[in-house]
This record gives sequence, C-alpha cells and structure tokens, in this order.
Amino acid sequence: MRWIKRLVIVVVALALLAVVAFFVVPTERIARLATDQFEQATGRALTINGSVRPTLFPSLGARIEDVTLANADWSTQGPMLTAARLDVSVGLMDLLGGAVSVERLELVDPVLLLERGADGRANWEVTPVTIASAPTPATAPASVEDTGTLPNISVAEARIINGTVTFIDAQADVQHRVNALDLTVAMPSLQGRAEAQGSGLYNNAAVSFDGAVEDVAALLGGNLTSVEAQVAVGGTQATIAGDFGMAPFGFKGQLTAQSGERATLFAALGQAAPDLPNGFGRDQISLRTDLTLATEGSLHLRDMMLGLDGNSLRGEVDIFPGEGRPKVIATLDSPSLDLSALAASSSSNGAGTSTSSAASSGWSTAPIDVSALGLADAEIALTTGAIGLGDASLDAVSARLVLDRARAVMTLAPIRAYGGSITGEIIVNGRSGLSSRVNLALSGLQTQPLLTEFFDFERLLGQADASVNVLAVGTSMAALMSSLEGAGKVSVGRGEILGLDLGGMMRNFDLNFQGEGARTIFDGIGGQFSLTQGVLSTDDLALSAPLLEALTQGQVDMGRQSLDLTVVPVVLQTTDGAGISVPLRITGPWSAPRIRPDLEAATLLRLNIDGAAIEDSARSAVQKKLSEELDIAPDGIPDGQSVEDAVKDRVEDKVRDALGGLFGGN
Repeated sequence: MRWIKRLVIVVVALALLAVVAFFVVPTERIARLATDQFEQATGRALTINGSVRPTLFPSLGARIEDVTLANADWSTQGPMLTAARLDVSVGLMDLLGGAVSVERLELVDPVLLLERGADGRANWEVTPVTIASAPTPATAPASVEDTGTLPNISVAEARIINGTVTFIDAQADVQHRVNALDLTVAMPSLQGRAEAQGSGLYNNAAVSFDGAVEDVAALLGGNLTSVEAQVAVGGTQATIAGDFGMAPFGFKGQLTAQSGERATLFAALGQAAPDLPNGFGRDQISLRTDLTLATEGSLHLRDMMLGLDGNSLRGEVDIFPGEGRPKVIATLDSPSLDLSALAASSSSNGAGTSTSSAASSGWSTAPIDVSALGLADAEIALTTGAIGLGDASLDAVSARLVLDRARAVMTLAPIRAYGGSITGEIIVNGRSGLSSRVNLALSGLQTQPLLTEFFDFERLLGQADASVNVLAVGTSMAALMSSLEGAGKVSVGRGEILGLDLGGMMRNFDLNFQGEGARTIFDGIGGQFSLTQGVLSTDDLALSAPLLEALTQGQVDMGRQSLDLTVVPVVLQTTDGAGISVPLRITGPWSAPRIRPDLEAATLLRLNIDGAAIEDSARSAVQKKLSEELDIAPDGIPDGQSVEDAVKDRVEDKVRDALGGLFGGN
C-alpha cells in the first residue's frame, strides 16, 4: 500500500504547485496565452475587453468579463459572439496533457450569430492556424505544417444564461432569432455524443427543446451526423430524428408532430392562428413522415400520414424554394373525409348571417380576398373515398389542382356522386382582381337523392344530365353573380313526380286532385339556358309526358335574385292534339316568389292549329268549366265582370296551396 500513498502525495503536490503557479503568473499573461491558443486552434480572434480574475472554488478556473469572438473574415454582420461574462473551470492535468477538459463553462448574456453566406459558407466552420516548426539537423525542410485538427475537448457542463441566438441564411434569404435563451449542454468528448436542454422565446412565444448530437466533431467537420430533438411550442410538440449536416445544410430522417393548440405556434411564426373548422384540424393535428431537407433547400415528405381531427390524408409532398415563391407538388389520398363543418360554415357569410337572410337582402358586397393564391405555386393530386358535406355527400373524388402565379385550375376527373359523375374544370384567377370560370358536365345523376340533400325536395325521380360553362368577374359575390356570362343545358330522362297528378289537376280544374297513385309520369324534361350580365334566360325548358306537356319560359336574374317565369302546361284531351292550357306566372324575389294562374292566357286549343274560332271556343269552354269547378254560377257574376276576374283570387289561393303542398310548405 506504500506506493498508493506515494501516488496520492504526488497528486496533491502537483495540484498545490499548479495553484501556486496560477496565482504567481499575471492573469493578463494567462489571458493572452489563452487567447493565442484559441486563435491557433480555430483561426478566430478571441478578445477580452474586461478583467480576468482567477477562481479556486469550486474548481480551478477564471472569470472573464466582456468577451468578443471574431466572425469569419467574409462576414459583414459583426462579431460571431459577444458575452458580458465568461466563467470557465478546467481540468489542469488534462490541459497539461494537451486536452481541454472543461468542467464548467458559463456564458452570461451572450449574443451568438450563426450565418450562412450566399455561397454556402458557414461562419461556424473554423480553420486552425498553420504552425511552422524549426528545421532539425536530420532534415531541413522549409516548413512543416500542423495537421490543424482540433484538440480533444470535453465539456462536463456548459450553460448559456439569457442568451440571444440569430441565424442568418443568405441563400434562403431568411433570418431567425431566439431571445431569453437558457441552455445547458454536456459534451464528454468532441468526438462523442453531446446533449442539450433549454428554453427561449421565438417571436415572443415560449419554446422548449431537448436534443442530442451523436458526433460533434463530425458535425463541425461537415459530415452527416445522427441527431434527435424534441421541441414544444405551447400545445404543439414535434420530434425529429435522423442524419443532419451543416456544410452543406441538410437532413434526412423522421418527423412526428401533434398539436392541440396553435395560437402560440403561429405567434412564434409571426402570424395569426387560422380559424379552422372541425375536420380541418380545429381540435387536433398530427403528422408522421419521412423527411428530407436537400442541400439546395428543397423539402421532401414521404410516407406522410396527416391527421386532421377525425380525417386523415396520406401521400407525398415536395416543396421547392422557387424564384418568386415556393412550389408545392403533392399526391394525396384518403379513404374518406368528413367535411360537414365546411358546408355548415359556408351557409353563413362573413357577418355570420344565414343563407336565407343573405338571399332576402341580396348577395354580399364585401370584398373577396384571394391574395393567398399568390403565396405559392402548386400541383396537387387528390383521390378520396366518400366525402360527407353535411346534407350532401360525394361517393368518390379524383381531382387535380394546378396553382400558377395566383391562378388556380381544379380539374375534376371525375367526382362520383348520386350514381353519376361530374367532370370538368373550376378556375379561379386572382392575378388581376378576381375572375372565375365553371365548366362542368354532369352525367347520370339520380335526381331524387340529389334534390333531397340540397333542396329538401324528394318528389322528382329520374336520371339527369347537365352541362354548364359560365364566367364571372368581380371582387365581391354580388359583382360575380351580376356578371355571369355563359350557357348550359339540362335533361332528365323518363321519371316521375311523386305526390302530384298534373294531368288530373288540369283536366278536372281541381288543384287538390290526387288521382290514382298521386304521381305524374313523364317521358323527359329538358332545355337550354343562357346567361348574360347575370340574367339567366330560357325559352324551351319543357316537360313531356303521356297526354301532358309543359313549357317554361322567362328569366332568372341571378344578381338581383328575382324570377320572371311563365309555365304553360297543356293537358292533351284527344289524339288529334286538342288540349287545355292554364299558364302559371312565377314572379318576384326567389326567397318569396308569387305564383298565380295567368287566366287571360288560359285557352282551349288544338295543337299546331292557329285560328280565332278555336281560341274563342276554348275561352268559352274554360270560363264555363272554371265557374263549375269553383262553385260560381255564371248568373252570379256582376255585369261587366269576366269569369276570370270573379274567380281570380280563389284560383290564386288554390294554386298557392297546391304548390305549397308540393314543395313541402316551402
């Protein structure tokens, strides 16, 4: 045991000698020696502007006031580091052996600048100073260069107190800053794993993080190194793990994130949090993806799974920096989507009024902001299963969106719904003001489920085909609807109108007539329309049925939300084409239209035969039939008053009651 005692005595003696030497040698000289060694190792000047005081407890070290570390010679942004105070304690024996063993390093009020130049150079890349040794007798070369490798450095604990870190990327033209940074770092070896925990303020939003780097020396040397980190900003947490490199800047690994509250996150990003509806991430957003940040600055997501409340999307996303704006290329698919909240929100305008209220007061004149169309270019392909839209639904969707310089083109290829398909394009152009074109073809749609879900009208059975191609220009909904230009057509094949016997009503002049089966079977409904300055016009919208025909003509003012239509039903009495016709007039605002019979135009006619005698005979027969059906005797009509005038109010009431029953009271 004697040799152990002697070893302890030697160690104690050396420690005492080191302490004595530390206090005997002037601190200025020690400071100069330290700064020279630092510059030799890194190629950066370290300036001590304040005092240097030795410390003995709890370990051997020094307290240095007002420290400045020079930046790379190509930078014009000022020092790389300034600090009000630097406290450092080192392992003396390791230092004498050529290693730097930092037991404690504390920076108070530091300001650190990390910078990447336009040419890709980074200011954290250091180049040791080349040292030439004296010639030896054996060989006398002009100089012998040091390899320039960094010394072996270990840091038991390093702390930053109330720091500021700024990252400037001239290549991407971005700048980030963290204030009030408190950070603790442990690095047992420069060639080993380093761990860090800390918190700070990014755009005045509290951020906390916990991370590790597997090989610091490899990272500083420009090699890819395994990293892992967890970041929390308010109710948003993200975890990232993979291989990271700083020169050039890049990453490849996995990212997982979830967020239940985004106000703090968007505050950190300098933006207001969006008001998302349910199904779009209002309550919960989750993300899991393979992530690659390429050296040229592009971002790539693979095997992505995005959760938005109860909805989910999977696919691939690529984001490229672009010259004027970023470009997003994505392929997404989903088994099903619930977008009922979106449909509910669309039923209210910006002021929160309902659709019916808006209809009665006219279209909104509030400006429509489409500036978001210019934030990025995009090519996005979307494929989904069933989509719920509240009262409506879609069976499947295949669509492609191309966004180019604030002009969006959505191609439907196709949408499957109501037993049929919808194909075509929807264009929204925000390059100069706002314009929109809708060019759609609807094929084989079942009318009953379609009209039931959209208009609560379930009495029309048939299969419909339609097409529409219209253009609108304006910066508000009122301007868009008043500017509509285009045309379209619609046709419904053989079908039924439930709960209404139009032929029986006309033949019996009884608007309450039900008839056997209480239905109207028709062979087809079809017609065309045109739109000019917001006014829809049609003159051939016709219904064809056995022993019944009906023709609708007139206009619908889309801008003013008003109707001016005439419906002319003809009940065929004989095979030679004779029939009874009592036209209906539909006028006024479409929120409360007035429906009345046009008795002056009521006539008994023979189709395809024009003659005054037939018209007079028809009018006489109609007057007689009307007086009988409405219990008004001809001799009870005052002199000079026609049958039409006598029964007009009662007929209008009956027509209104019948149509009210047909449309469910609406």
